[in-house]
Amino acid sequence: MAELSFSFPGKIFFGSDVLNLLGSLTASFGMRTMLIADGVLHDGRHIERIQDVLRKKGIDCLLLDDVNAPGSRRSIQDVVDFAKASRTQVFLGLGGTSILNTTRKTACLASTQKNREGLPVPLPYIEIPTVFRSPYMVTDAYVDTDPITRRPVLVSSAEGLSKAILVDPSLTAGLPPKFMGTLMLDTLLLAVEGYLSANANFFSDAHFFAAINLLGEGIGEAIRGVKDLRPRVKASQAGVLCAFGITATGLGVGSILSLALHTLFGVPKSWAAAILLPHMLDILAESRTERMAAAAKILGEDVFGLETGAAARLVPSWTRRIIAQMFLPGRLRDLNLKLNELIDAAEAAAEFDVTSRIPMTIDGLYDLLKRAY
Repeated sequence: MAELSFSFPGKIFFGSDVLNLLGSLTASFGMRTMLIADGVLHDGRHIERIQDVLRKKGIDCLLLDDVNAPGSRRSIQDVVDFAKASRTQVFLGLGGTSILNTTRKTACLASTQKNREGLPVPLPYIEIPTVFRSPYMVTDAYVDTDPITRRPVLVSSAEGLSKAILVDPSLTAGLPPKFMGTLMLDTLLLAVEGYLSANANFFSDAHFFAAINLLGEGIGEAIRGVKDLRPRVKASQAGVLCAFGITATGLGVGSILSLALHTLFGVPKSWAAAILLPHMLDILAESRTERMAAAAKILGEDVFGLETGAAARLVPSWTRRIIAQMFLPGRLRDLNLKLNELIDAAEAAAEFDVTSRIPMTIDGLYDLLKRAY
């Protein structure tokens, strides 16, 4: 029986009105905040909404909306130095996973206190994701990029990194349809790989099972052109469930490879994940046949009377059908990648996180990338 140790000291707030709680939550930790946000969120006035909520509580808010932006010269050290000089007490991260990781890192590096293990005790951090998936949402860790190799690195922090996480599905309303589709498939990759992981246990099974079901329904609604928030709500719910499941299993091969492609070559992670998804499922349909057959049933495929192997193969077929219906790119070459570069991504994935216990060699990872190329 697999062992399980789980702790999450923060709070998750989910719903369309949770941002109204931000002022009182922030004030409980301090009155000087730094908001690190994706600049594109000005378009939907999401940044302004948060500033208004904080202002009504009398909270000072420093806004940085050009971190990680193309052409920006602001380094992470500049952000840390600015935070220290301004005596920031609370950090708010608003945006996709890149911004959230940057804010988590800043909350750690701007601290002057360390615990017994020598790790910086993070300053209070509140997370507001604007995408469906944030894999390390409930984990005391963040993804960094090695400044020399450009490879992704998983960095552990002292306990208690996130004080609160506010998930508002309406923040995803401005996502373009194709980007929304790739994000949902990226989240599905997290869920299916977690469900089929050798590290899976009763805890992760419950979360990933529910996440796959929600994503199957949400993707179907998105393809049918449902205009309200239902698909986005289901995808956001699935993202939270995946974050809890990943605490037990770690990331899967496809998710790590897509992360490596993003950090090394700058391609959108969700696009890479959507392309890798059916090829990863082809492999899992052979190695984890019974579980894959169960996943087909969760997704609503008709498995009545089918042998286990045939039922398992329905899942990659389902994803290819979805990708075609959404008119998404189907090959890594469509992202302007070069075949000879992909070995670097395979090596980076193999080194990323030993706790994930990647069951493939560098050669195997490279073969998977070539399949998808």
